Amino acid sequence: RVPEHFVLLNGPYGLRPVAIQTSLSPHSPYLIDVVDGRLVMTTEGRVLAEVRFPKTPDYYAKSLPDGKRFLYLAFVKDKPAGALGDQDLMLGELGSKKAKKLADVDSRLDYDPRGYVIYVNDGVLLAHKFDPGKEEMIGDPFPIAEGIPTTGANGAEFSVSHNGILVYHPTGSSGPFELVWVDRTGRELEKVGEPGAYRNIALSPDESRVAYELADARNDNSDVWVYE
Repeated sequence: RVPEHFVLLNGPYGLRPVAIQTSLSPHSPYLIDVVDGRLVMTTEGRVLAEVRFPKTPDYYAKSLPDGKRFLYLAFVKDKPAGALGDQDLMLGELGSKKAKKLADVDSRLDYDPRGYVIYVNDGVLLAHKFDPGKEEMIGDPFPIAEGIPTTGANGAEFSVSHNGILVYHPTGSSGPFELVWVDRTGRELEKVGEPGAYRNIALSPDESRVAYELADARNDNSDVWVYE
């Protein structure tokens, strides 16, 4: 799996649950391992805390229209995290151990219902035609936009809707930003809160609250806030 964050709790220090943002590094002194049947974080052989993973984000795997096959990502064993092409784009099938490599990618993926796989390689947002019948990519990917960074566990800020509309966030847009309600035509309805360095916005299911990460330039830190 490709965790974007995990939770540390309990352990010898009696930690209350705390969410940790993932930053993959082959030089990290911390290791997640299984000790006495428990998933724990260790350093130099010492257990620091128990570890729990949240549900894997759905943008690391995408179901195909037939409902049986799916596209997913797998880290390349012999490449360090963050290296170019450090993930394989794979095709799998429910109820089967069948797995087929389709391409090298640098980021998470999305699937355009018109038959394109969307991903980032070397800072370029690409669309690559996929043939579900032949189970292979067709031709070369074509560029959509440049300057799309990958962050954290190879995340990237782009998304494709069910009707094929694509949105993305290139570099150079450091803010401040405004949170704005818009209708489905893009018409602005209402501003929410004050301008700021907003990131990772998530709306509650009942649309009454919005959670967001707000960067603080004074201490090079960021916090998660909820606006009601």
